[in-house]
Amino acid sequence: MTTLANRFHFTSLDDFEPDDNLRLFEQAEKMRNGLEAKKVEPTLRNLVVALFFAEPSTRIALSFQAATQRLGGSTISNPVTSLVKGETLTHTLRIIPGYADIIVLRHSLENTHELVQDVRVPVINSGAVATNILLKL
Repeated sequence: MTTLANRFHFTSLDDFEPDDNLRLFEQAEKMRNGLEAKKVEPTLRNLVVALFFAEPSTRIALSFQAATQRLGGSTISNPVTSLVKGETLTHTLRIIPGYADIIVLRHSLENTHELVQDVRVPVINSGAVATNILLKL
């Protein structure tokens, strides 16, 4: 059985199996309790999370930055993307794994699953409201 821990990309609710939501909320509760007790497991120790936002969102960016740091990881981002020069999102996503272990992607397109299928590191979709799996949960 596939578990949340060994799933690769999170691009839509279709990536979740029926019991995943319950396990996700149980894990979130454990992490919140650990945060309150100042005993958070550094599950992202030595990992770099790339925050790639083709569409800006201060709240989501800060949420992922804070969560990553609290879990022992670090974040990288670039507020000016090569997309403005005409580079494709697909190409950009293929080069980011050279710098990061996980990608948090925010964009306004509906085809996230197709965009990330060749990306070598896990991608979390934090895209438009219609596709943001975190908001849907």
